[in-house]
Amino acid sequence: MTSPLGSASIAQVHTAILKSNKQPVALKLQNPRAEELMQLDLECLKAIAGFLQKTGDIRFDLRNAVIELKRQIADELDFRKEANAMSEASSKYLNKPGSGNIRIPQPIAGLVTRRLVTMTLLDGVPLTSFDKNEGSKLDSILAQGATATAADLLQALPKNHDPRMEYVGREIVDRMTKFWGMMVMQGGFFHADPHPGNILLVEKKHTGWWRWLNWVPCLPPPGFDLGVIDWGQVKRIDDDMRERLAKLLISIRNSDGQHPEIATHFLNLGIKVLNGANYHSVKYLRGTRRVGERP
Repeated sequence: MTSPLGSASIAQVHTAILKSNKQPVALKLQNPRAEELMQLDLECLKAIAGFLQKTGDIRFDLRNAVIELKRQIADELDFRKEANAMSEASSKYLNKPGSGNIRIPQPIAGLVTRRLVTMTLLDGVPLTSFDKNEGSKLDSILAQGATATAADLLQALPKNHDPRMEYVGREIVDRMTKFWGMMVMQGGFFHADPHPGNILLVEKKHTGWWRWLNWVPCLPPPGFDLGVIDWGQVKRIDDDMRERLAKLLISIRNSDGQHPEIATHFLNLGIKVLNGANYHSVKYLRGTRRVGERP
């Protein structure tokens, strides 16, 4: 094993090589006492939430939020469930319209336990790397053409605006929107933790994938895949909930200021508010600009 690729409160991820076939893999190992400490923290949160609820100063259902968090953490601590989630998502979504440029790690049979999951290695760079780079070697990297790697490019990204990077960013947002839309609205089973650290830029093999950057936007879409990792947090919504959510989204898109219609569909999701006739909060939903829409 190597130094960890990533580390968090629950687990660390290392790279390794399988002895049987020399295949590179990723090992997600649960930290010692992670479950014990997490359960202790959750009990403390539950007690604090109960106390604050009784004071009446916070008009929000904190207690049930903590109960839901406790249920979710229990699932996340069982890595067998994460392995099952990766397998289900792959069979359900990959190789379908909207997922052609998406990659999901695959669990290695016989090497998964409650505290360990061994999976195929996605050799990529997380989107968080976009915020950590200083200086600019972009021109020299682009000059390398087919030999430039994802890591080379991301290390050279300038902080100042570059239209080519805007193009890349729009492509990432478009792919993520289509994939999560498919998971939520079509499949009802979706990755519930899509922060930038869980989204990787993964090279497409044998394509000279960064060469197109010199000619943006003349060439076809960028030559990279998006890797989606960390399937410990997943959610399911049934057909009825998906239908109600679709009605809310359609009402936001087509309301033309009819805020009561938006509020009705919003409340039909099962969200409880103090005054269901007060549309002051939900009226701002229609004011949110769509992705790609200019101010």
